[in-house]
Amino acid sequence: MSTCLTTKLDGVVTDKDFRAPSEFRIKVKKQDNYIQVRSWFTLNSRVNQTVKIINEADGEDNYFFDINGNNFGKSIDFQALTARQVYCSNGTYEISIPNKYAIATFDMGRYAPMMDFFTFDIDELKYIPGMNAWNTSGVAAKGDIKSLAQNTTLQNITLERTNVKGDIEDLKTLVNTRYIRFTVCNDVSGDVAVVEHMPELRNLEIFGCTGIHGNMSSFSNCSHFQWLVLPSVAGMINISGNISSLANKNELITFQCENEPNLVGDISVFKTNTNNLQNIYVSNCDLEGDVAELATCNRLVNFRVSNNMNITGDFGEFLANKSYLSYTDIQNTAISGDITDINVPNLVSFNINATGVTGSIGKVDFAGLSDGNNNEILPAHSVEDGFVKHCSSIVDFIANNTMLEGDIDVFANCSKLNNLQLYNTKVEGDISSLAGITTLTNINIGFTNIHGDIGTGLSGCTNLSQLYVEFCPLITGDLSKLGNNMRYVSASNSSGQFIWNTTRPSSAYIIAMNNVHLGEYLDAMLINQANCQPNKSTTSTWWNSINVRGTHSTDAATRANANNAVRALMNKGYSVIINGVLQTEALLGQDAAASGD
Repeated sequence: MSTCLTTKLDGVVTDKDFRAPSEFRIKVKKQDNYIQVRSWFTLNSRVNQTVKIINEADGEDNYFFDINGNNFGKSIDFQALTARQVYCSNGTYEISIPNKYAIATFDMGRYAPMMDFFTFDIDELKYIPGMNAWNTSGVAAKGDIKSLAQNTTLQNITLERTNVKGDIEDLKTLVNTRYIRFTVCNDVSGDVAVVEHMPELRNLEIFGCTGIHGNMSSFSNCSHFQWLVLPSVAGMINISGNISSLANKNELITFQCENEPNLVGDISVFKTNTNNLQNIYVSNCDLEGDVAELATCNRLVNFRVSNNMNITGDFGEFLANKSYLSYTDIQNTAISGDITDINVPNLVSFNINATGVTGSIGKVDFAGLSDGNNNEILPAHSVEDGFVKHCSSIVDFIANNTMLEGDIDVFANCSKLNNLQLYNTKVEGDISSLAGITTLTNINIGFTNIHGDIGTGLSGCTNLSQLYVEFCPLITGDLSKLGNNMRYVSASNSSGQFIWNTTRPSSAYIIAMNNVHLGEYLDAMLINQANCQPNKSTTSTWWNSINVRGTHSTDAATRANANNAVRALMNKGYSVIINGVLQTEALLGQDAAASGD
């Protein structure tokens, strides 16, 4: 039998890991990339207590502080039932909370890149009477979530990007819980059917948890759902069943369950939720239904149903009266309808790629163009009709492979436009009308009748990095005039011929090219680009390849300089393909593939 010796004599504890029975400790690890005010905790205690910094590394002087940087020293007092947020200095030490059994709520956050600034073991959180909330984000927590099962007063639990483990079935005792969030906790597993024991549950977010699975039928009796975010792990099947279990859940604000091919049902299940529903994310599932049935869901902000080929309906009818809608993605669905002159004033991202949507993006009576000397960009006049005239806040406009028509000129008024994709549409107009949009990074106008000089017309698009002009015979221009951030131009045999008539600065990126016809400007391009900067931000073979057509100079010195330029480009990590022939040291100087015609 074990023996316990008790004494009334004063003693000294020298073991720094020895804890009082009620003490809770959090370990702090010094970071090389520490950023102030990115590491904090908020404690609400039911009794007064003093939290201290202990067990510091040799030579360190750590402290608590507030958001304004005021130093509170190594201890800080928390008044009963008064939440207080505290920030922690960078060092190696421990935070001691003397009475964990008095914790009412606790929040702790750490933002990237400090991946392991805080560490604690949730196994120490058993049997805390009266604890209402335990929320941690980006903390190197460990332990088994079943340690929380006896804390039956818990209403809110957040464990985000942690190392905790366990089966969510062990939490069925938490009958008062209203909010559960396990995000990117890959060692947490179990069946979502546990929610059948939680009648008060409002929010369930288990995004990115690969081991959590189940059937939608489990949610039939959760009448108060407001947020339902399910694993959505690409390449894995976690959730199955029919979304009919969400019928008449009119408190629902967000439903997210993507990349689940066994998720079925009709999206009209949401049609009665006209006052609360804001976010629907169901891309890459097997849903069906008529999108026009959701025409009265006027508070929608996000609507993403891409790659559900059985979703149909009139998109114009759906969009009517959507004054809050900001993000919509219906690509690769059977949705159709005319969107001409539909007003969606807060639209930011619009993706209708490969759908039956039709209509006009608009026309202008005078496009925004440069003057004859390219000294001034003339603003576009008013748009006569069309969809884009109502979308001045648009950032992403993706309408590839649709029957949209109108003038590209209408985008001149979209000062926030970043990504414009109009491949294989009926859109026309002068590419120069985009000249004043400095936010543009990507343009795809392949297979259109858009015309103009991209060298002059897009030189003012200083952030433009990629340009696709396949099958655009009416697009020409001097590629050397493109902005310094341009890194990739893709053309085709049916595209126009380009020139290289000026010197691109050495500070500019090398422009990778795909099937670009340069004619007699081939050598000038090679010699100039050899002095430019390589794109080190990508490992894509397309973005590290210069695939061009053209004719080498007959001048021996120019040809020698071009050969040296090819060597320099290869040394910078670029493959060079000229007239279909991959250049190697053995081929340089030979004229077997000199013609680009």
